[in-house]
Amino acid sequence: MLPIEPEKFKDQDALHDYYYDVLQASERFTFLMQLLENPPTFEIEIHEMFLDSPEYNESNYEAIVAFATKYNELRPEEYSRTYEFIELELVTLAFFLKDKEQIDRSLAVLKRNPVTGIDTVVKNMLFQLLFNGYSAEAVDFSEAVWKPLAESDKLWGYPEYNFAYTIYLSKLEKQYELLHSGNPSEWNEFLEIIKELGFDNSDERMDPVFSILRQQSNDDQQVVNLPVRKADRLLIINIHFLIYMKQTYSVPFILSEWWFNLLHGKDLFNKRKEFGAEFFIPYKVLDKYITSKLDTLLGSNYFEMFGKVWGLHYVYEFFYKASLITEPWYLKMIENLIQMKKEFLDAIGRDVWQMHFVPGWPGQDIPGNLKLTDDFFINPFKQRNVQNGSCFDELPVHREQDIFSQAPHYLDEEPFKPHQKEGKDPGRNDTCPCGSGKKYKKCCMR
Repeated sequence: MLPIEPEKFKDQDALHDYYYDVLQASERFTFLMQLLENPPTFEIEIHEMFLDSPEYNESNYEAIVAFATKYNELRPEEYSRTYEFIELELVTLAFFLKDKEQIDRSLAVLKRNPVTGIDTVVKNMLFQLLFNGYSAEAVDFSEAVWKPLAESDKLWGYPEYNFAYTIYLSKLEKQYELLHSGNPSEWNEFLEIIKELGFDNSDERMDPVFSILRQQSNDDQQVVNLPVRKADRLLIINIHFLIYMKQTYSVPFILSEWWFNLLHGKDLFNKRKEFGAEFFIPYKVLDKYITSKLDTLLGSNYFEMFGKVWGLHYVYEFFYKASLITEPWYLKMIENLIQMKKEFLDAIGRDVWQMHFVPGWPGQDIPGNLKLTDDFFINPFKQRNVQNGSCFDELPVHREQDIFSQAPHYLDEEPFKPHQKEGKDPGRNDTCPCGSGKKYKKCCMR
């Protein structure tokens, strides 16, 4: 063990010089753990020092757990202000390893001060829980953080939206179960709850929802009666879709909704006049629309968007079974979804292991899904880069030749090979690639 003598360091600069210039990289983690137990009298940014360590940058899970646990135990208030990137890495690895104990510890940290990590790990945690099947935990987490986010004077906009919406959906699913069994007694109470959450509870909006939830139908082939007003159509279809996924695949409302919600773009539909093509989206339109929602600079929402895009084949299966899209246009849309998923896999490259939840989703044989084998999701602790070579067998899709005036170029491509990222990501202390002249950690990394 390296002896720590706090009086040896006059100030933060002296300590940093010792940490970066004197110590070997292999010695720094031990030094940081001792600093946690025996800190100097002056203020230090120990979390920044850890983020520069080999243990963090090489995703050494045991070391990250040990540092975060000790930091949180010895200096809980400080950790609540600085946990953002430490917990982001920790949470991502914990879900891959299915380490529920660590997931619970991270949830406790985030609940204590969700404002600190709202732009990174807090939002990511919600979608990690949803995509990995922890529905109850997602609701509990949302109930704990939505109001502190809404009331914070440090945030702008509607940062609590995803969490309030999750609560709304869980309450809506409970109402579906009650109404489906003939019990409408809690509906008015539900309306008051969603009003507090900030959602429209007017009769004009909620009466049609009430009517659909109350229907006593378990038919796989749902009949969707569309309202005259086009503005109300997506709401009605949306509720039918949630029920369909619940009845057909036992998928909770809070997960199904995020797949459908992705298609709530203004004027995304109603552009085609051909019969049965109202919900068909040309590939270029779909690509532009999805790209507009991505944080293409920092990739902060790639995980969220990957899961949302990966579930779109459920939506179109429902459209097809509910006769909202005819077979020729449905098959053509399936080809578009396949290409969109390939584009996502290519963009994610070496971080594809983070999407390991995909094989656990139901309905693996639905057209538009891509059957990813287990070896596609390479263990990040053994190999950080995706190997070249096809890792999955594409689901065969029947195509009617007469629906294409010219076959899309991607239908005849070679089998997909995951992209291997070239070059290194900028280091925390490197000059930011945006051209600002600042260090990366002080600029776009934030």
